[in-house]
Amino acid sequence: SWWAGYPTWRELIRNLAAAVRDRRAAEINVDLIVANNQNPLHCLQKLGAEMVQRSAFEEFIRTEFRPVPPRDPTVLGTFLNLPFQHITSLNFEESLERVHSALGRAFGSTSSANAYEIVSFLRMINEPSHPRQIFHLHGKVSDPQGKIILTEDDYKGLYHQNPLFTKFLWLLAASRTLLFFGFGFTDPDFI
Repeated sequence: SWWAGYPTWRELIRNLAAAVRDRRAAEINVDLIVANNQNPLHCLQKLGAEMVQRSAFEEFIRTEFRPVPPRDPTVLGTFLNLPFQHITSLNFEESLERVHSALGRAFGSTSSANAYEIVSFLRMINEPSHPRQIFHLHGKVSDPQGKIILTEDDYKGLYHQNPLFTKFLWLLAASRTLLFFGFGFTDPDFI
C-alpha cells in the first residue's frame, strides 16, 4: 500500500491520533493510548473507539484510503505483470483495480464483505475465461458501511466466527500456491 501512495501503520496511527485530538480535544489522552498499545491493530481499535461512533472511524479510514496517485507507478505496474491467476489482498484500498483499469487489463474485484462474492469466486477460480480477480480479504473501501474489517474485534469476527470465510481461506491454502508480497510474518493473529 505504501508504494500505492497510502500511509504506513505508523503514519495511519499518527493521523488517527490527530483526528481524535481534533474531535475530542482534552477529553482523551491520545498519547497515553498510543504509548500503551504497541500492536498497531490494537492501537487503531482503541483510537477508533475514541471517535465515539463507528461511522466516524470508518469515514476516517475511507478518507485515508481514498484514490491517490501512487508514489511510484512502476511498482504496481510491475506487480500487475507478474503471471498470477488471481490476487488476494489484505488491504482495503483499491490501487490494484485502478492499475488494471489504467492498463486496460480485464479483472474483477471481490470482497469478503459479500458471501455471494466468496462463493462466486470459488466457483470460477479455475475457469480460464474468468478474468483475474482481486479479492480483498478484509473488505474494500467501496464496500457498504460496516463491512470493512477495521479492528481487532472485526478480525476475530471474520476469522473465528464466519465459517464461510474460514473455509474459504482453508481451501485457498490447501489448493493453491500462495506467494506473499510486502507482508511481515510478525502478526500474532496470522501466525
